Amino acid sequence: PDELDVHAKVTSHTRYRGIYDIPVYQSEITVKGSFGKLDFSDWDISDTDIFWNKAKVSIQISDVQALISASPLRWGHQELELEPGSHQPESPGVHTKLSQSMLGSPKTEFSFEMVLNGSQYFSVAPVGSTTDFTMDSNWPDPSFQGEWLPREKVSVTDAGFNAHWSVSLLGRNYPKRWTGVATHEHALNTSQLGVRFLPPIDQYHMAFRSVKYELLFLVFVFMTLWLFEILSGIQIHSIQYVMVGVAMCLFYLLELSLAEHLGFVWAYTIAATMVCLLISGYCRAVLET
Repeated sequence: PDELDVHAKVTSHTRYRGIYDIPVYQSEITVKGSFGKLDFSDWDISDTDIFWNKAKVSIQISDVQALISASPLRWGHQELELEPGSHQPESPGVHTKLSQSMLGSPKTEFSFEMVLNGSQYFSVAPVGSTTDFTMDSNWPDPSFQGEWLPREKVSVTDAGFNAHWSVSLLGRNYPKRWTGVATHEHALNTSQLGVRFLPPIDQYHMAFRSVKYELLFLVFVFMTLWLFEILSGIQIHSIQYVMVGVAMCLFYLLELSLAEHLGFVWAYTIAATMVCLLISGYCRAVLET
């Protein structure tokens, strides 16, 4: 299309299964745009060589099972029912057929609405000569993905976010039209813009960050044991150093297993207390002090 305007209102929430959670959403999508008069004279293709009776509008959806409802496609002053399948190889979606009488106008406007369910990620391919994409959502932690970032100031609050993208024909890696089904399919599939619904920092992220400091704590504890060995004159066997190191590693196992049920703060406190008591009791027996 010459113009493509997409507006998505995305309502997200979190689903739970056991101790795991995942963000899911329902999106209300409004698509508007326009096509100019189709002219292939610059390709030396005459109108008589084109099968106008086979023309169709194809709407590709990466997971067509997520489609909840869709309005008829409004093409000019006519409404056309959408049919299953995009009629493109390995590209699920929907389509509708056009008659030759619908293709002669200098400019034809179109529009349709869809409701889609999804999880984690939402994106749009900027197939218009000028593409404007606006997204409103109640998700407070968006991660903007794709080939283009929002062009205007993004509003992100605890209540959600609002973002707007604008992409021109010259800013992408495929032309306005081409021959052959798979000629620019890879470029089309990779040139997307959208949002990943990033989960807030959870106990797994916190546990992973605490593991990064494992070497520091091990070195600190081993240096403390070595100082006791030097100052007290009591020889500590290397196996006993290993036992202390194993006890330190138990801290991270306790931390993660408890965090899945109690939260990170309580898990960290309990695991640290238990490991400190374990190492203190063991060192007292080894050093006999």
